[in-house]
Amino acid sequence: MGVFAEGSVNIYFEKKDDADKVHEILQNPEEEIIKRLGEEEGKGHYSLYDFSPSGDQSVEFMLSSERVQNAEWQVDQIIKVLKHMVKTKEIEGVSELNCSMMIESEGRYVEADEFQEGGEDE
Repeated sequence: MGVFAEGSVNIYFEKKDDADKVHEILQNPEEEIIKRLGEEEGKGHYSLYDFSPSGDQSVEFMLSSERVQNAEWQVDQIIKVLKHMVKTKEIEGVSELNCSMMIESEGRYVEADEFQEGGEDE
């Protein structure tokens, strides 16, 4: 078991056609990444969702994982496949990729009786 993480990913392209193509391949990421990078490199658990509607030169979506390391790995795989697609001229170019991660941290839960007068001070 690990620490849950969720990320918001924004990828901006030089051309709308490139955004449309990447949007399409990220609908089935494992198969498409394996096709481009090989099974050993691309096989794994992907959880990509909440894609913004296509319509401009960007692809925006969320990703998550029960483990921070896997969430980071998913972003790394997407970067690798984008670099591969540019190198092989499958797309013209990526203007920018950014991803912000929210990582679950320890919280606090205190019941009402712990606040009662005469309770134990810490």
